Amino acid sequence: METDTNLLLQQSAQGDQQSFRLLYDSLSPKILAFLMKMLSDRHLAEDVLQETMIQSWRKAAQFDASKAKASTWIIAIARNRALDYLRKNNRFKQIIEENDYQIGEALYGDDGDTDSVMSARTSGQLTQCMDTLGSDPAACIRLAYINGFSFGEIAQVRDNSINSIKSWVRRGLEKLSECMQK
Repeated sequence: METDTNLLLQQSAQGDQQSFRLLYDSLSPKILAFLMKMLSDRHLAEDVLQETMIQSWRKAAQFDASKAKASTWIIAIARNRALDYLRKNNRFKQIIEENDYQIGEALYGDDGDTDSVMSARTSGQLTQCMDTLGSDPAACIRLAYINGFSFGEIAQVRDNSINSIKSWVRRGLEKLSECMQK
């Protein structure tokens, strides 16, 4: 018999500790596996799991079963806590290497002179050009080059395949480069 995690979370929102314990027992192995893959450290994953579940208990009243399943809602909390940890501890330094030259050319011009970026291309023009890319390519480029996410991390955050992410970044960089040259 499958556990109704939505019901358990809703009961937890009413302060039912037994329901929360059942919810924890039901979901923690899946969440721990997810966090171990994301963080590559069992002890850290266990810590983030505990923080996630504490936050889930505290915010259980905010859960809306019409928008997501309880497991999806709690995994989103876990993912966000893990990403916060990674950012705070400078572990997002895996920049997308195969496109470093393209982004430099698109943002800084042919010579890659980063010192003159604002004199050569105004930030307003860059913002305008980013707005023409569409939401998916623009978001992926920002995640990659502003936040330092790898393709795999972007795929996880955006819940898309890594091939889609690579295509959006590649096509977005091409459009960005064309726009910045106008």
